[in-house]
Amino acid sequence: MTHDQLFALEAIVATGTFQAAADRLNKSQSAVSHQIAKLEDEVQFPLFSRDSYRPQLTPEGEISHRKALRVLQQVRVLKTTSKSLVGALEPIVRIAVSATVSLDPFLGMLAEIGQAYPSTHIQVSSAMMGGPVARLMQG
Repeated sequence: MTHDQLFALEAIVATGTFQAAADRLNKSQSAVSHQIAKLEDEVQFPLFSRDSYRPQLTPEGEISHRKALRVLQQVRVLKTTSKSLVGALEPIVRIAVSATVSLDPFLGMLAEIGQAYPSTHIQVSSAMMGGPVARLMQG
C-alpha cells in the first residue's frame, strides 16, 4: 500500500470519476486505474462497485476510505512539520500581551492559525505593565 494509491482513492471519491481524479493528480486515467487495481489486489476486496456510470465505494471501500483519510491527514501534517524544521515555517511563535488586555479577540485567530499550521507551537503569556515590552526586548 502506497501513499500514491491512497491519494488516488481520495481523489476518486472527491471528484466522482477516475478521469477527474487523474486530472486532479496530474496523472493519466490509466495510471490512476492501475493504482486502484494494485490497491484492491493488496487488500483483496473491491474498493469500488463499477456497476454504475460513476464508481461507488463498496461497504469495505467506505471503511478503507475513512481510514485512508486519517493516514493522509497525518502525511500532510508530517510534510508541514518537515517544512517547519528546515526553516520554511516558524516552529514556535511566542505572543506576550498585557494582563489588562482581553484575550477574547485573540482566541479565534489563534485557533485558525493552529489549524492552518499544526506543527507551529503557539505560546501565549501575559504580564503586568511593561512586561510584554520587556519580553520583546529580551528576544
